[in-house]
Amino acid sequence: MCCIECKEPEPRTSRTSLLSVESEMPAIRCKCGEVLRYGEVPNPIEWLFISDTAYDTFSGLIDAEDLYHEMKSFLKCPVCNRLWVFWNGFNNDPSEYVSQL
Repeated sequence: MCCIECKEPEPRTSRTSLLSVESEMPAIRCKCGEVLRYGEVPNPIEWLFISDTAYDTFSGLIDAEDLYHEMKSFLKCPVCNRLWVFWNGFNNDPSEYVSQL
């Protein structure tokens, strides 16, 4: 716990500065300083993707929730265009990808 008074979990330390007490919505701070919140639904900065092989396991009529659970998420920073990919879910640190253009 962070402290007895607030009963918040201890803030996680990571290279992306995961935020836990700044708002109720989960967020990370991009390296450019922008706060990326990923609890909003729908989320204008969150993108969903699925591998071609995982997609091929679906056929016919499919349940949208089943497809959603197979997808991975990434956040695109609206300021610097970095991509923060959550390969292993939101409980793990994302990987950072920076455009070389």
